[in-house]
Amino acid sequence: MNPMPVLEKSYLWDPTEPTATRILMMTCWKENGMAAGEHLCFTHDALKNVTSIFDEQQVQRARYEYAPFGALITAQGDMAQENRFRFSCECMDDELELVYYNYRHLNPLDGRWISRDPIAENGGENLYGFVSNSPSVYYDYQGLKNNNSGGAIAINFTHLFGMGSSPSDGYSIDLTLTAFTQDRDCRIRGELFGTVSYRKNMPSTPHQGGGDGFDFSWGAKGAVGWGGPHGSNIPERILNNYGKLPPIPHAQNEISYGYVFNFNSCIPEITSHNLVQLKFDNVVLMYQNDQSWLKKWHPTTDQAWTATFALDIELGKGTICSLLYQQFTGKANLNEKRSLTDTIYHQTPYQESLNWGLGGISIGQGGNSFGFYTDTHAGQDLIHWLIGDKKFKQTDSPRFYFEQQMMIETKKK
Repeated sequence: MNPMPVLEKSYLWDPTEPTATRILMMTCWKENGMAAGEHLCFTHDALKNVTSIFDEQQVQRARYEYAPFGALITAQGDMAQENRFRFSCECMDDELELVYYNYRHLNPLDGRWISRDPIAENGGENLYGFVSNSPSVYYDYQGLKNNNSGGAIAINFTHLFGMGSSPSDGYSIDLTLTAFTQDRDCRIRGELFGTVSYRKNMPSTPHQGGGDGFDFSWGAKGAVGWGGPHGSNIPERILNNYGKLPPIPHAQNEISYGYVFNFNSCIPEITSHNLVQLKFDNVVLMYQNDQSWLKKWHPTTDQAWTATFALDIELGKGTICSLLYQQFTGKANLNEKRSLTDTIYHQTPYQESLNWGLGGISIGQGGNSFGFYTDTHAGQDLIHWLIGDKKFKQTDSPRFYFEQQMMIETKKK
């Protein structure tokens, strides 16, 4: 004779989700399922991983920490093992050490599915890959998701601290949005993005544009990659050193080109920018230059050429080291007909004032970093020294800054 089933636990899932993907509460029953014993509430991170469980007295009964692909790093509390819904709010089988995703089981230690993709090669060449090897960016509540499109919103806060005779402290706030689409193996990607920035008391340097007011950037980028999907913690640069985005899954190696428009109300000026990026594993090299735009209607815009180089290296455990150099070179009014040599080496006092070079280093995790920068005319002095004009020397003292950047991000897949 088979025993009668007894209700031991019941679950409340987020009713705003189209399917049961986020657990909110667990009720433990007693007296053969006739009376409720206790109600336990769940908290989650941005990727719907269960992080804590609290009872009705607000006592923490469980706390979890995970490796990138779901392996448990920390499981504390009397309900930590009793509860089976943990990583991605999916059911964990402790005996098999697998996470059940409705259609497939995930091996969190290896970071891969244990069975083939149900749609076979139509979902990409890697039949066992888990969310394009980017679990910190994507989630997959059924084990069937094809991560070929998505978007993100990021808020970047930059605080610049002047040192010594340098200008006073300043800050900028940047709101950046992006939408992208790509094939499953990250071989081809298209991306649209835009940034709205507000600056207050920012020094007039190429690094941040200078002044008080708003700055608008928008553009598009295309990428070609090879080497298979590859996760990275390096933020996506939109323009110069601000308006960063959370990392987008890409191929192990990638070449991308973007074209960006920028309107700076602080100066004011209108420019367009070429943006080239090379990605090799966990190293990203960026080159960006600007050029005048709408010079027929706005002939005084863009009184300088700008070239920017940035090198981002992921050192391990999400730590990123960034090197940045930016050169500003003053040029003549766009309506004047002058040779390149005259423009660079025979300048008006105003054009000479635009011959700035800026360099520095920062280190941090994700979009949160702390850096040191200096800007000076030394770059232009070096150019004149190399061409034999040793008498040329600009007397401006270098300026030094400490910089703190923080990123708040929201992802939508």
